[in-house]
Amino acid sequence: MTPEILEILTNKEAIAIDQDPLGKQGYRFMDHRGKEIWIRELSGGNWAVCIFNYEDVAFHLRINWEHVYILNGKYEVRDIWSKKDLGTTEKNMQFEIPAHNAVLLKLKKVTQD
Repeated sequence: MTPEILEILTNKEAIAIDQDPLGKQGYRFMDHRGKEIWIRELSGGNWAVCIFNYEDVAFHLRINWEHVYILNGKYEVRDIWSKKDLGTTEKNMQFEIPAHNAVLLKLKKVTQD
């Protein structure tokens, strides 16, 4: 097994999404010409979002979080594979997804004090 595959299979944040105690199944949110977006409701009002690119070429995606009707309020966005915080859903985000690849995000609900 390559180090890259080992890193994917042992990624603690991805495992936590898989084992989330809410236990809800993910579902396909969008399907469009070799690209799919899957979402899963998580405990604590959080969400997992996985964007797949099945095409033979890279794919550029711009997300306006206001158009994602399942979200209610503000969320912190984290890229699970790169282990980076990307900001919040208050700003649009762009992703370049290589051919036959995916982006896995966790959206953590920001609570108002």
